[in-house]
Amino acid sequence: MKTFRLLLSTFALGCFSASAQFSAGNLAVLRVGDGSTTLGGLGNNVSILEYTTGGGLANTYNIPSTGPNAIVLTGNATAEGALSLSSDGSLLTFAGYNTAPLGSGTLATSSSTTVPRAIVQLSSAGVSSIGSSSTTAFSGASFRSAVSDGANNYWGIGNGTGTLYFGNTASSATLQSTLTVNRVMNMVNGNIFFGNGSAATAGIYGFSGTPTGPATANTIILTAGTGTGTASPYDFAFNSAMTLAYIADDRTTANGGGIQRWDLVGSTWTLSYTITSAGPVRGLAVDFSGANPTLYATTTETANNRLVKIVDTGAASGETDLATSGTVRAFRGVEFAPVPEPSVMALAALGALAFIARRRK
Repeated sequence: MKTFRLLLSTFALGCFSASAQFSAGNLAVLRVGDGSTTLGGLGNNVSILEYTTGGGLANTYNIPSTGPNAIVLTGNATAEGALSLSSDGSLLTFAGYNTAPLGSGTLATSSSTTVPRAIVQLSSAGVSSIGSSSTTAFSGASFRSAVSDGANNYWGIGNGTGTLYFGNTASSATLQSTLTVNRVMNMVNGNIFFGNGSAATAGIYGFSGTPTGPATANTIILTAGTGTGTASPYDFAFNSAMTLAYIADDRTTANGGGIQRWDLVGSTWTLSYTITSAGPVRGLAVDFSGANPTLYATTTETANNRLVKIVDTGAASGETDLATSGTVRAFRGVEFAPVPEPSVMALAALGALAFIARRRK
């Protein structure tokens, strides 16, 4: 058990902004950098860009980089900046550092006492807030990804630490500390999954449900041994039936990088093929609703990288460039826009009915 101080928790205490409203079906892309400051270890500012699935820029949500609610990321750390949706789809989450850019040193090696690690969430209304901020967790290590159940429970992973649970209390819990080279977390069907990039154990792992204490991380898909050299899984997506999965791998395409398609054959996950048209990728979101899944990914160029779209028609599927990050900026995670939770939509409907009733009196 590791203790931590909950500095800011829930929407009411850590509100940043309410500049716009996400539109259902759009994409959210995390961009690091402002176009003028070199991407590096001191920290760079963060924006969430909302794009239509055709590549049109709909809104920009700027996360503050100064003041008590400041959040920055390591600009040149490719494993930071992953985006995830809460289990109810109402919150977009990512892991960051609760500080302004540093004057010296690096974020990843800083003590969390002076540079707290923070979990940031954005609601469907475009309101961003700090879900939790820890002065002890992930100290001296890169904080990479986080998920939420939408009810003030959070889970996070980083490099060299394992998987931690953060609740609305004064302590955090270690779920597992065997797998430590971790990159991206997601929630599927109410279960927590995360990717590991260590050579021998590279792949996707999962917990049953949403544990808040020590738990077994089950091997779901082992990508170690695929392609040439060390497998390098980043973001991933499963369909709701858990019979089809895509995994972003940032190796060169000659060595097995690209977007791997895995199919559940009987009880065994099998690599069907790797889509390489966009090159190696790291961020990934998949629309499984059509006959052919539609994939959205962020590429690995050092700067001015791309947001791409691919309709999966097989290994030779082509790609379409939707947007570029811009000079001295970089796209990291991509996810679908958050949508209001059902209870909020129901309350809104009741409010509208009440308004109509008053108007008719």
